[in-house]
Amino acid sequence: MAIFPKDDPVHGGINLAGRSTGAAGAREWDGRDLDLSKDPRKANDLVVKFSWPEETRVSEVTVIDKAEEVGGSNDLVKGRIPKMIGDIDPPYLTCSTGLIRKFLGLETAGARVLRVIAFRRLGEIKYLDEEDMLIAFLDCFFCE
Repeated sequence: MAIFPKDDPVHGGINLAGRSTGAAGAREWDGRDLDLSKDPRKANDLVVKFSWPEETRVSEVTVIDKAEEVGGSNDLVKGRIPKMIGDIDPPYLTCSTGLIRKFLGLETAGARVLRVIAFRRLGEIKYLDEEDMLIAFLDCFFCE
């Protein structure tokens, strides 16, 4: 996967406060030559979300999996969950704030962990016409 945080920022940026959630456009890549001649914002069909939630927080992946399970028997939810391509909580020491908290003699409760999730890119809601906007709103309302 090729990720374009500078050429196709979707949300956020570098931040030292809070969960520092960010998202960037991406596309599948097989490791060979990557065609960079196209505008990344038009060529990217994926979005990768990076966040630093507390380690004890239930992963968004678990919530999405449960929503898809509900969608199997509920037509109001079925087909309305963003398509998740993959996820990882990297297992490296540097991907948790627990180690530095311990080193500094601080309480490790509340330590944060890096979580990365890739989704199929959705169209922007601001480009919907009146009828489609109402449908999107009702879809969100009933899926809640």
